[in-house]
Amino acid sequence: LKHLKLFMWAHVLGCFYLGWIAFTSYQGGRFEDFGGSNLSEANAAALTLVTAVLFGGALFLAEDNKSKAALLGIVAIIVNGIVTTISRSAFLAITAGGLVFNFFTPKRFSRRVTLLSVLGVVAFLMLTTPTYWLRIASIKYKGEQVTGVDTGGGRVEIMAAQLQMFEAHPFGCGNSCTEILSPSYLEAEHLSLQTGTRASHNTFLSLAVDQGIVGAVLYLGMLLWVLSKLWKLYRFWRGSEDPHATVLPALAGALAAMTIGDMFVPYVFYEVRFWFIALLMVMVNLSTQVSRQRDSVAAEDPGGSSQALAAAGRAVAAPDPRRFGPASSPPVRTMRDVGVRSRAHREVASPGNQAAGLRAVHGSTLRGGVGGADDRRSDERQARGGGPQDRRDTADARPPN
Repeated sequence: LKHLKLFMWAHVLGCFYLGWIAFTSYQGGRFEDFGGSNLSEANAAALTLVTAVLFGGALFLAEDNKSKAALLGIVAIIVNGIVTTISRSAFLAITAGGLVFNFFTPKRFSRRVTLLSVLGVVAFLMLTTPTYWLRIASIKYKGEQVTGVDTGGGRVEIMAAQLQMFEAHPFGCGNSCTEILSPSYLEAEHLSLQTGTRASHNTFLSLAVDQGIVGAVLYLGMLLWVLSKLWKLYRFWRGSEDPHATVLPALAGALAAMTIGDMFVPYVFYEVRFWFIALLMVMVNLSTQVSRQRDSVAAEDPGGSSQALAAAGRAVAAPDPRRFGPASSPPVRTMRDVGVRSRAHREVASPGNQAAGLRAVHGSTLRGGVGGADDRRSDERQARGGGPQDRRDTADARPPN
C-alpha cells in the first residue's frame, strides 16, 4: 500500500502543479498553456486533471486527517484547472468517472463517498463560471450547426468519413492518416480554414484508419480486458476491509473517464493510459496473491473464522509494518552487509583459523562429559528456584557427617 500511495501522491501533486499554472496564468477564454508531454491542448490536460481528482478521492479515504486537510486544497486547485480548459469531453469524463468511483467504492466507505460526492459537486459549481456553463450547454445540440454557437459541429461527418477510409484501407494507411485523407472525403465546409484538412476526434476510429483491422481489434480487446478485470476486482474487493480496496474506485473511475474521452479526442499516444493499465495489472496480481493465501489458510484450517482469512489476506496484501506488524519477508541485504559477510567467511576459511577451531572443538568435546552434565544440573536447579551463585555439583557433594 505504501508504494501505491506514493504513486497516487506523485500523480496528484504533479497535476496540482498543472492546476497551479492555470491558477496563476489564466487570463480568460480557454487555457491551453500547461506544457508537458501530451498536454499541448486543453482536452488532454483536462482529462489528466480529471484522473488526479479521482485518485485524490482515493487518498482521502486512505490517509490521515492532516493529509485529508491538505488534499482539500490540492484537489480544489486541480478542479479549478479543469474549469479553465472549458472542456466538454472532460466534463463528461469527470461525470462518468465520479459515478464509477461511487459504484466501485467498498461497502464500508459507501456512505462517506456519497456525502463527499455531494460536497464535491457543490464545490465544483462554486468554481465554475457562466462562460464555462455556456460552452457545456452546447452539448445538447449534439454537433448540429447553430449560428453563433460552438457545438463541435462536423464531428459526426468526420466519423462517417473515417468509416469510409477504413473500408478503403482495411489494413491501415499510417499515422495521422485521417488528416491527410480528409480533403478527399469531406466537403470544404467541414475542413479547417487554416490547413484545409480535418483531424480525427475519436480514438477508436483513429486506430482503425491508421492501423487498420489490427488497431481496431487491439483497442476493442483492451477495453474488454479492462472491463473484465475491473469486474473481477470489484467482486473480490467489494466486501473487503483491506486498505488496498480504496485504490480500485479511483482506478476504475480513471479508466472510465479515459474511455469517455476517447469518444471525442484521439488519445492514441496518451501516456497516462499506460500508467493505469499497469496499475490494473498490479491490482490483479495482488488480488491473486491474497486469494491464494486465503485458500491456503482455509485448507489448513477448514473451520477457520473469517477474521483469520482476512488476516491471511492482509499478510500478503499489506506488509506495511507500521500498520499491520512486521513483514514476513527476509530483510534486504545491503552491499555493506555482503562485504562484511565475505570478509568474515575468508577469515574463518583461513588454514590457521581452521586449525584453531578444530583444537577448540576437540577440547570442548573432552570436557563435555562433565561440563555438559554440570550445565544440565545447573539449569535444573535454576528451574527449581536455585540461584546462579550455587556452583556445587551433585557428583562432588559430600554426605553430612
